[in-house]
Amino acid sequence: MALPLRIATANQVVILGPFLNSTDGVTAVTAALNNNDIKVYKHNSNTGANKNSGGATHIASGFFYSTLDATDTDTAGRMVVSSSMAGTLPVWHEFHVHNNVWFDSAYGTDYLQVDTIQFNSANVSNTAAQVGVNVIQIANNAPASALIGNVTSVNSLNGFAANAITATAFNQGAADKVWATAARTVTASTNIFETNAITAASFNQAAADKIWATAARTLTAGTNIFSSNIIDAASFNQGAADKVWASAARTVTSAANITTNNNKITLHTDDKVLLGGTTHTGAIIPVVSAVNNLTGNVANVVAFADNSITAAAFNQGAADKVWATAARTVTAATNIFTANAITAASFNQAAADKVWATSARTVTSADNITSNNNKLVLHTDDKVLLAGTTHTSAVIPTVTSVGTANTVTALAANSVDATSFAQNGADKVWATTARTVTSANNITSNNNKLVLHTDNKVLLAETTHANAVIPTVTTTGNVTLLAANSLTASSFNTDAAPAVATAVWGKTDASLSQTYAVLTERVYRFLMNKMNITDATGVVSLKDDAGTGQLATQTITDDDTDTLRTAMTWS
Repeated sequence: MALPLRIATANQVVILGPFLNSTDGVTAVTAALNNNDIKVYKHNSNTGANKNSGGATHIASGFFYSTLDATDTDTAGRMVVSSSMAGTLPVWHEFHVHNNVWFDSAYGTDYLQVDTIQFNSANVSNTAAQVGVNVIQIANNAPASALIGNVTSVNSLNGFAANAITATAFNQGAADKVWATAARTVTASTNIFETNAITAASFNQAAADKIWATAARTLTAGTNIFSSNIIDAASFNQGAADKVWASAARTVTSAANITTNNNKITLHTDDKVLLGGTTHTGAIIPVVSAVNNLTGNVANVVAFADNSITAAAFNQGAADKVWATAARTVTAATNIFTANAITAASFNQAAADKVWATSARTVTSADNITSNNNKLVLHTDDKVLLAGTTHTSAVIPTVTSVGTANTVTALAANSVDATSFAQNGADKVWATTARTVTSANNITSNNNKLVLHTDNKVLLAETTHANAVIPTVTTTGNVTLLAANSLTASSFNTDAAPAVATAVWGKTDASLSQTYAVLTERVYRFLMNKMNITDATGVVSLKDDAGTGQLATQTITDDDTDTLRTAMTWS
């Protein structure tokens, strides 16, 4: 069956295959196909053309997919796609290229175009794109007229389509007949009145009067008789207010929202609110601007609210009275001085002199005792001495002179540096008599570290040091061993090269009776130059570089038992 395609349309994917091996007819071929491996045979064409663009890609089991474009599908009708790629059995598929309307109606949302030509073998009228129809019967009866609009009765019609009778179809005569129908009993009042149908405008005065003329009735509920906030300051007149205040005294059970000058008052336990004259331990006193007529005993006021006496409220008279009070014993010095109150400025010279004039005391701790900003640390006897006494544990600060320095038995690590170790001190060290070196660690000469031999002596010459690492030296003397890689290209200078070469090659000349230069040249000529051998005599002639002159001769003979070659004689 031919597979459908849409005419002149790109991106139409088709499946080709299976592609099987031409030898066994079973093994699937998976190599990709090029466009020239695929031929397209279009309707009424006797030749095939290469697929326009792109080949085919393997999917699985020898099946491939390929995408046809608008050029491949530009001809309506039958179409064959085939492939005869080398090594595979032939594969072909039949397609049918359809026009757009047919394809879209079959596989899309379009519709087939249909023109009505005849009804019952009779041509129809197509005037003004209308179809003329001769109606033969309606419900098995011949109509009185060929026009449906002139039907006078439809007795056997079983129904109308939903919403068939519209406002335009239901004419005035039909409407009049409906309203002329005799009165009927309403069986349901649903929707007789629309929601909110009786409005202020529709509810006229007569109806309202009739309601109010109705005899008095007992109210069963007072809900909404007064609307919220209906009694306001304006409606609550002075007479009503006077009547309220004229009521007999009553005990106040709650002071909530009772205010004076907008200051809320809280009741004491006896339900009385008094600002003075009676002790109220639990009373919360509002803010007042003046207490002019206080008649109670102020001594009975047992507490003021926290922070209620401020700098502004505590006037000068009150302050004077406090300071005028007789002297009293201070029972606690807490907060007499604020933190850091005694500063350099407030601690005057007289006070300082008095401190220093105090008799000597034993220092029990040297924490933060400094001399020229250098902290001192106590020895075990709690004394700090820089000289005259041995202090093994003392940490000595920077000093400019050290009296009897020969009694100092230890210095802090790194305390003697290049700047503090003066030249006369260095001279004294070097003037010391020779001593045996027990360790050469970090002993350097011109920044080259020396390593001791087993005899703890460092000698560069006259003694063999198998383990010595020799620094850079200007003379070799009797050095019998050099460190590995110690002779480098830079250290082996041009002055040393001839002397070394002469010594090395002199040894060679002595053993071979030939100079190295002559020996090298002869070996090169023997290997590289032309050599003639005379078969009859076995004479060998070694030629020069030009191949004409003779450099050396020798003889090669063979007596069927041995082959003999004489020594080379050089010219």
